[in-house]
Amino acid sequence: MSNSVTIVFTLKGKVQGVGFRAYIRRLAADIGVEVTVHNEDDGSLVGEVSGNAAAVEAMMSLLWKGPRRAFVAKVEFERRGEQGIDLIDKRATELLALAHLGRLDATRATKRLRALRSAQDYVKLLSIIQESRKRFDAVIGRVIQDIGSKALKLFPEDRQSIRKVCLPGIRAHNVTHAVLSKGDRFEGLPYLSCFRTSVALRTRMSRVSGIKRPEFLVNNKLAAYKFVDLLGVRRPKVFGEPCPHKELEPMEGIVIKPAQGEATIGVFLVYSEREIYEPKRGVRFSSWGDMLARMETLLARKQVKRDAWLKEELILGDCVQQTPADDLKFLCFYGKVALVREIVRLPKTRDCWWTGEGKKVVTGQVLSKDGDILEGRGFTGSQLELARRVSLAIPAPFMRIDFLRCGDELVFGEFTPRPGSFAKFDDETNRYLGDYYLDAEARLTRDLLNDKKFDEFLEFVRSEHQGGQRENWRI
Repeated sequence: MSNSVTIVFTLKGKVQGVGFRAYIRRLAADIGVEVTVHNEDDGSLVGEVSGNAAAVEAMMSLLWKGPRRAFVAKVEFERRGEQGIDLIDKRATELLALAHLGRLDATRATKRLRALRSAQDYVKLLSIIQESRKRFDAVIGRVIQDIGSKALKLFPEDRQSIRKVCLPGIRAHNVTHAVLSKGDRFEGLPYLSCFRTSVALRTRMSRVSGIKRPEFLVNNKLAAYKFVDLLGVRRPKVFGEPCPHKELEPMEGIVIKPAQGEATIGVFLVYSEREIYEPKRGVRFSSWGDMLARMETLLARKQVKRDAWLKEELILGDCVQQTPADDLKFLCFYGKVALVREIVRLPKTRDCWWTGEGKKVVTGQVLSKDGDILEGRGFTGSQLELARRVSLAIPAPFMRIDFLRCGDELVFGEFTPRPGSFAKFDDETNRYLGDYYLDAEARLTRDLLNDKKFDEFLEFVRSEHQGGQRENWRI
């Protein structure tokens, strides 16, 4: 955290006769800094602000906006103190100002980061911005609650519309008992549902408790295969044990993939020694050696972390045309399917999203770089029921279950308890999935209290984890 600083500033533009001095004093009181300000004969406004560095940066960034009738053409400032002008504090001020003006983009940000020379510089810059953010959140939350309370007193007959605007502006960590009480009568505060937060908190819960989450016991591909075997679900045949890439022996009609991988990185479809396809990049190889060279590149770049590769049965979507199977990725919430992602790999990778009811939707995530959306085939009722059944067999609120579509049949691919792209959904989808997550937690708790056994999962755990290891996952 930065020390106390003092900044002398000069505002130029339409800054006199518009209530700018009163605006600055109110702002200083809200943020918690000391300020003096006066008009100059040349039409400018000069002031001095002192306090915690992060609070002062927040104050300076808001000066660019000013009151409604004002127009700030230029802000000049000089930092005073024992250490003189601090370049990092200055950069923080500039970044915050651009952010509040809606003009902060990658180019402007990069330009202002060029002067930073060490990790300590970046840490200091981020600390200042984080402190400023906390103060902004606190000020804005307090203002929204104050204005909302006054509006409710003046116009009680319009309480529904007032609360609809106010409640989403109050962050979850600022919610009070009064807000929750009123929210329970107002559609249950839907804005509090957040898939990103739910996933993050479940990760944190595991770290705090030291108890491994059940869904991660089947995160390993081979372990997942053993579990779905108990459920009677078809999955690809596995040929041998994982081995280093140099020990892989040529075979036809197989898939080679990292024993621990994600997002199809390092996956190769081997039709023959001279026909190999890498779906992640859409690249074809004409020899086994070219594929091995690509594996070495992935390992050197640490895109694949371990030199351990699986050989599996190649599942085709069309055996006559020899086309790879499409992907159906079911976002399951303990027996309910919220979304399904359909992906095709040829002639280029494209995707689309469906709700569990079969309606195509936009989620904020698109695989195709040119935004080309797949028309898609969707899924059948029996395919949806299979995903639901597998999900209900796992004592966890969320699991993405990936299948390969072979004709009309689904072949299990893998479990993904925490998708790498879980934070990339748009806000509407994030809230939608957040509701599903909360509902799943409630239903799972009910079933556990009613002594649901999860027989297949327990049998899997008994075979895979012995003694103290087993104790480490109990709910």
